[in-house]
Amino acid sequence: MAQQYSLDLGLDIVPISKDPENMGDMYRLYNAVKLVAGALDLYTGSLGANAEDWSIADTTYVRSQNISRIYRIFDIAVTAGQIVTIKSTGNIGLATTGLAHGWSPIPVAAGQYGEVRLFGLHTSVSGLTPGTWYYSSATAGAITTTVTAQKVGFAVSATALFFNPS
Repeated sequence: MAQQYSLDLGLDIVPISKDPENMGDMYRLYNAVKLVAGALDLYTGSLGANAEDWSIADTTYVRSQNISRIYRIFDIAVTAGQIVTIKSTGNIGLATTGLAHGWSPIPVAAGQYGEVRLFGLHTSVSGLTPGTWYYSSATAGAITTTVTAQKVGFAVSATALFFNPS
C-alpha cells in the first residue's frame, strides 16, 4: 500500500525534471520531503496506527495531535461513538457515570482490538445542542445533558462534541 500523508504534499508520483543531469538530486529532495512528512505524521499521530498494528500497540503507544489514541481489546461490542472506559484489566468496556475515558470512533466487536480516542473532537455523535455541556450517563456508553459526576465535553455543533473528560 502506498504511503499516505495527513496533508497534500503537492508532489507527482515521481519527480519530474527537464534536466536529466539533476534527476539524482531531484529524487533525493523528493524522498527527503516525503520522509519528513511521514515522520511528522508519525510524531503527531495525525493518521493514527494502521489497523494491523493495533494488537501490538499497548499503553506506551499514545499518539497526540488534536486527539490522543490508545489501542486495546474491547470486552464488549461497541458501536461508533459510544463512550468507553479503561477497565482495571486494561481492556475496554462501556462507560457509565464517572468512568468515561474516551470514545470508540468505529464499531468494534467483543474480543477484538480497537481504537479509543481519549481527547479531542468527537464527531461520531448527532443530536447535540451547540454550547451545551454533556456528562457521562448512567446508560452504558451514552452521554447526557443531565449533570452527573463527570463532565465529558461540550457540543460545538449538532454533530461534534469537544471531548475533554474531567
